[in-house]
Amino acid sequence: MSRSKKGTLVAAVVATVSCLVVLPLWAIPAVAQGAPHSRIGTSTKTPKHCHRGHKSACSGTQGTQSVTQTSGGLTVTFTATSVGSNVTFDVASSETQAYGALGPEYLSFGNGASEGFATPEYCLAQPVAETNDRQITYSYGKPGAYTASVTVGANCTPDQLTLTLPVTVG
Repeated sequence: MSRSKKGTLVAAVVATVSCLVVLPLWAIPAVAQGAPHSRIGTSTKTPKHCHRGHKSACSGTQGTQSVTQTSGGLTVTFTATSVGSNVTFDVASSETQAYGALGPEYLSFGNGASEGFATPEYCLAQPVAETNDRQITYSYGKPGAYTASVTVGANCTPDQLTLTLPVTVG
């Protein structure tokens, strides 16, 4: 445990659905304290806990898949978090030498459905560092395994990435 100069205990407060827990900072993982971390190729399955009377709304497991790739100055992290048939896709991108707007161009959900994104068209004389983070929620019609893909690019640069990610729903 650490104490500040005035002698007060430095701790973090973590709230859960049914109780309040106070943890000293030494008990919190380094990722929660702002330390660098990697989300490359991670996969987790977290069981959902249901209360009586709410089983239909919270049945199933939560799964997260993530992949990160780099091309030139462009880095993209594509993450899918599924709960039942609902999936939240997160597309986080950064470009160190962007001459124009950065962002996802096209997202395929792996079941024949897709979504395109409008990116402002402009070019700059001098490059700048650019970041973009977009969340898209999609509900699959039936359980199964799908392969989602996203294409991300930066205007006026040759940097473009298409990432694929397995998604299991239901």
